[in-house]
Amino acid sequence: MRRVTSLIALILILGKVALFSQDINKVDAHGRKQGVWIKKYNAEKIKYEGFFVDDIPSGTFLHYYDNGNLQAEVSYHENGKESSAILYNEEGKRMATGKYIDQKKEGEWLYYNENTQLLRMRERYEKGVPKGEWIIYHDDGRTPSERENWVKGKKEGLQISYFDNGQIKQEINYQNGIPEGPVKYYHKNGKIRGTGQYIDHKKEGIWTYYDEEGKITVTDHYEKGEIIENDEKER
Repeated sequence: MRRVTSLIALILILGKVALFSQDINKVDAHGRKQGVWIKKYNAEKIKYEGFFVDDIPSGTFLHYYDNGNLQAEVSYHENGKESSAILYNEEGKRMATGKYIDQKKEGEWLYYNENTQLLRMRERYEKGVPKGEWIIYHDDGRTPSERENWVKGKKEGLQISYFDNGQIKQEINYQNGIPEGPVKYYHKNGKIRGTGQYIDHKKEGIWTYYDEEGKITVTDHYEKGEIIENDEKER
């Protein structure tokens, strides 16, 4: 489906190129870009191609790496202020899809495993700034590996990481983008692996670690991020 969409976009652009073959890369009397524009890295390699109306991008633009592979398909609407994009890596595999408003990321952006094309990450933006829940996925593209919340471009609240079986791996609280408050780590069987706390984004107080049977293995004492006492239990 992606290849079909790319082909259609290319056909539309080439149709415009044929129609305006004598008027490529033109500006009007006011210095505004008009019609088909094709920019190149050199005489043979195209950097991007698209169509302008009164200096405003119109329709689908195709951007290329210098190796000739497609880098991005960007489709403009709302008088050029909004665009939807599909981004590719240098081998031509899809990396991400999302929307721009005034050239800033907006709403939901999806990122893909470049080998399997399964979902890898889900992000949200407002005016280019991270906002709301972000999710990272395990290799199956369905099971969350990590959930976190963003407020005004900074992590805020509980960040939860998961094993591939869905069991919680760790819980860390964030305030204004830095760890703050209690921390919990878990074994894959669901039992506590460690507990502690951050104060002013530094480890503070007693940090305790457990084996998979729930027995204490290590106890560390921190002051302002510096370990002042370590007690390893004999096993």
